[in-house]
Amino acid sequence: MGEKRIDPPSRPVDGDINDQVEIVNRDPNRVYRLASPNNLVGVDLLTRYGFVVETSRKDGPRILGGPTAADGAALTFMGDVLMSAPVEVERKMQERARKTADNYQRAVGSSRQDLGGGIYSRPWERDGMPHSDEYVERMRS
Repeated sequence: MGEKRIDPPSRPVDGDINDQVEIVNRDPNRVYRLASPNNLVGVDLLTRYGFVVETSRKDGPRILGGPTAADGAALTFMGDVLMSAPVEVERKMQERARKTADNYQRAVGSSRQDLGGGIYSRPWERDGMPHSDEYVERMRS
């Protein structure tokens, strides 16, 4: 019991596509997501928000280790479709999600102060996003 525990570095747990697949030839002004073509919160929903299906093209994004796709065919990985949108679209989606959470909080009669800082203003969060290292340290102390 005298040995100090060594944990691997913290990683995002929010479904970031980087945890699922590696995409090469990314456009730095776009965000990428894998979406299911078979459910309501997949391809159809992301299309409504401004995402487009990425297709195979010369110099376009590719899924490293994914199946080979013919020119113009959708890029897929394990049945999901690769989609992308401008960074601004993602920012607006996150802002909309924050507003929804705040509205829910108001509807149930709680304020940020009542909940010890609220879900988007906890001391171990910055810019409304959890930072795992700080959270882990807070939980350990």
